[in-house]
Amino acid sequence: MRILVLILTVLTGLKTFIGAVGFIGAIGFIGAVGIADLGINNASATPAKASEPPEHRLLGSVLWFQPSQVIVEGTFLIENGEVEKGMEMIRSEMVHELAYADLFSATNNLCVGHLLLKEYEKALKVCSKAIKLKPEMWQGYNNRANALFGMGDYAGAVPDYEKALSLNPESIDVQGNLALAERYLQKSGAVSF
Repeated sequence: MRILVLILTVLTGLKTFIGAVGFIGAIGFIGAVGIADLGINNASATPAKASEPPEHRLLGSVLWFQPSQVIVEGTFLIENGEVEKGMEMIRSEMVHELAYADLFSATNNLCVGHLLLKEYEKALKVCSKAIKLKPEMWQGYNNRANALFGMGDYAGAVPDYEKALSLNPESIDVQGNLALAERYLQKSGAVSF
């Protein structure tokens, strides 16, 4: 089954990579994954090739995009523990001209991969690129804050969590991340925000 996504919906919007939350208790850090449901039937999914461009079609007056299957599969691998393999798939797709939404998704999902590998400095750089691509997407700010948090920069993480929350005020994940960063900041004795 092919996934059709409105141009404004990005891969990370498909149950949102939950802004990269998922290991609150498991690793004792605020997270780096949680694609709850990509809506893909993996048993029948055919492997995508990096050389195949995403499909597009016009339906009524709305242009729908088929997200890059390689990015979808790479993200699925990242979510299921094959982080390096998934990141490599996504990188291989990024050499092609991608739809803007796919470029953001690929960049943001690489950031999450770096978070999972605890490569916080790399994650910080990649998340900043994702934010530059789509500053209106809360996931990039949440993920960059997770990188800062992982580096022990709680004071730096708080403003990004606040920005993510301003863009997605109902996100329980971002609310929890912000509260946790504020607690760590308070415990560290740093000047409060």
